[in-house]
Amino acid sequence: MVNLIDITANTLAQNTFCFEGSIVDIKKIPVPIENSKFGILNFTAVTSSETDKELDFVFSVDCSGSMCDRCSDGRSKMQHIIHTLKNMIIFLHEQAAANSNITINAFDTKIYKTVERVKITDENLNEILTKIEKLTPLESTNIELALRETSKYIQELKTDYPTNIVNHIFMTDGEATDGSREISLLKSLVVDDIFNAFIGFGIEHDAGLLNSVGSVGKSCYHFIDKLESAGFIYGEILHSVIYKILTDCEIKLTNGLIYDFKTNSWVSSLKIGDIISEANKTYNIVSSNPDEFSANIQGKLDDLVILYPSTRLDNTDLPKHIFRQRTLQLMFEANDYCHKKREEDNNFVWKIPSPEKKLADNLRVQSDSLKRKLAAFMEEMKKFMSDSNLMDDKFMKNLCDDIYICFRTFDTRYGNMYCTSRQISQGSQRQYTVSNTLTDERYATYGLSLPQSRALGRNNNLPILQHEVSRFDDTPYLTPQATQVMRFVSSNIEDNVEDAMTSTQDY
Repeated sequence: MVNLIDITANTLAQNTFCFEGSIVDIKKIPVPIENSKFGILNFTAVTSSETDKELDFVFSVDCSGSMCDRCSDGRSKMQHIIHTLKNMIIFLHEQAAANSNITINAFDTKIYKTVERVKITDENLNEILTKIEKLTPLESTNIELALRETSKYIQELKTDYPTNIVNHIFMTDGEATDGSREISLLKSLVVDDIFNAFIGFGIEHDAGLLNSVGSVGKSCYHFIDKLESAGFIYGEILHSVIYKILTDCEIKLTNGLIYDFKTNSWVSSLKIGDIISEANKTYNIVSSNPDEFSANIQGKLDDLVILYPSTRLDNTDLPKHIFRQRTLQLMFEANDYCHKKREEDNNFVWKIPSPEKKLADNLRVQSDSLKRKLAAFMEEMKKFMSDSNLMDDKFMKNLCDDIYICFRTFDTRYGNMYCTSRQISQGSQRQYTVSNTLTDERYATYGLSLPQSRALGRNNNLPILQHEVSRFDDTPYLTPQATQVMRFVSSNIEDNVEDAMTSTQDY
């Protein structure tokens, strides 16, 4: 008989909740229940070894002509992707317990079977790396074709290998310039019961499209703001697949509500996906009756469905988490503005009359109001940090980064990708997040003059924010194991090949 106590101890190291003693200020945190108290639910997963299950990785790699474009370091986008992809293959090869099969398909207006399904072995590692090296940028970008063909292939994999865990990693640098751009159609082509990572790199990709297809089922969207940092994102994705502890997890509450950052709403239960090795996650909760509040985390461990009851801690002050809650609310507002602006821009391009007579004027008013809100909130956070001796606190600095990047970008043509990425990273507590915003010179390079770039705060007497964005190492959600994987995938390819060959010889 399964010992559930041992299972609990071997999955979650701690699982607790606590509340503030005071009533929520509804002007700062609008909640749907009266006289409620703000709290947090926090859990930490144990450190686990890599999975022993057989895995299938399907890579869809954009090889359209724009992949020839040069990055700031002089290398092309394709060179960066080849480098990162090779490191990922080497990493998978070195995971002894993870039995990995890979398929690599490149796409433009056609599908190119770069690496047909193969198990990574000592004997074929160099052959696989050589095939990846031959990826060449060619024609336009047909995302519909890539999704349609990949969907068929994944269904075949699921039929032929029903016990394998299939994962799909889709990477593109641009918009769909061939095939359909209809989001509802593209979403219908995503296999919703497997893990899909949709990755847009560079500022010319269609963030709205990728974020939409990345909202289907177990999918996710990532934005690589700097190609030189691509390995960090791919490393985090690999870590989440190989070091998974629990799947299909959900937090269920009694006498309380939990915040859903995706919808900016308070709900009684929240699906949180998978729980990964060493994950330390915090969720914001409210209750009008904390003494009767209870929380359970439900998750699947292989074929078992297990409930993990949370333990209550004494009341405590939670000012940092209240600032995080308010940050998430403001980022939702910024993203809502970005969506409205995107629709208005599309209507202008296609000369479709706006459904609201003065929508453009309303957007300008909303933009100015939001800019002032962001600036005032940043000033409030900075004062709190100074008064509390928290100027070097990683948690608070990360919140300031969120507000600053939203402030700089939300009213530009790139607002959708930056604001969405920061919101998802903060809400999901990812270990890597975008930080490389456009400089004044780069705005000019991409044809956006400073007066048009209202987010720079240089017109209409709007506020200007001064802030230094944190480095990768300052991210508060980093874990030792994930950092190791991320640095490996980002490292020098020659060193990794040599290490892989050395380990093979030693074996």
